[in-house]
Amino acid sequence: MESTILLDSDENVVLVEAQESSRFIRSMLETMGIDLSEIWIDEKLNIDQKIKLRHVLSQYQVKIIDDSNNTLNIYLNQDLIAKWHKPTYVIRYDNSETDSKKRFFIEMKVKYESIFENEGGL
Repeated sequence: MESTILLDSDENVVLVEAQESSRFIRSMLETMGIDLSEIWIDEKLNIDQKIKLRHVLSQYQVKIIDDSNNTLNIYLNQDLIAKWHKPTYVIRYDNSETDSKKRFFIEMKVKYESIFENEGGL
């Protein structure tokens, strides 16, 4: 799947990218039936929550690997079940916008896939 997120030109794209990848991970884990309600309370995990999450992932034999291309791969029992690709960015111009500071904006395109969407696997 692919989605587009519109950002103001002065928005912190690194922060938004981290938030979106975190949402993707949480969504995949919850789709797998892993209860995160006691662990993932806020959007950003603290150290104790990260330790608890690692323990839960170990119990379910789930591994989350961030490769050198900033692609997140989620494995279950050595099988790749989900992938989140590094977003691409396009700067756009909206001539109809009356506020000159808002005429430029950024399109963040996020591509991801999982076995839950693709019947035949990845």
